[in-house]
Amino acid sequence: DSLILEGWDLGGQPIFTALHHLYMTRYSLFCVLFDMRQLVPNAEERFPGAFPGVPVGVSPRKHALGVLRFWLNSIVAHTVGTEQDDELCAPFVLVGTHKDMVDSAQDHMEISTLLHETFGSHPAWPNLQRNRAQAGAQKNMMWFFPIDNLAGPRDPAFGALLAAVETAVRQEKYVNRRVPITWYELYDRLQAIL
Repeated sequence: DSLILEGWDLGGQPIFTALHHLYMTRYSLFCVLFDMRQLVPNAEERFPGAFPGVPVGVSPRKHALGVLRFWLNSIVAHTVGTEQDDELCAPFVLVGTHKDMVDSAQDHMEISTLLHETFGSHPAWPNLQRNRAQAGAQKNMMWFFPIDNLAGPRDPAFGALLAAVETAVRQEKYVNRRVPITWYELYDRLQAIL
């Protein structure tokens, strides 16, 4: 019943764009991170000087949504299902960073609404793993996980994110697929070489 997950940071920097497709497979789950500060209303006024990578004349929101669209398109293009009954693409989660600066539940819900309005019809969207965390007595379902970078695992949203990732991976057909025992022998030999 054990499950071992291996994480790869593809890097959001443009210099890595030429290489990311080498690591994207249908046998993955993708965590697509974005800076929540870029998606709040009046981002430039609220966080002056916080967006050095955003081109001059482009709003942080427009830039962030363009980058998110690029990654969603990449997930579909590089992880399209190979079997007839396979899902269109690999599952993914959206993770908003800088919750220490964007800590308002109202901002989180506005960002969630913006994400759904912008990408709700995208082919990858049905494979998005939603944030179904409870907030008080009210169910707080969002389209992303707001994470406090500074708190790390102490942030309750971090635990909800890990649970969603584990649940999604366990539901994948390939996790429970039987493989010939000879594959394990080959795996052991390769591990001994490394």
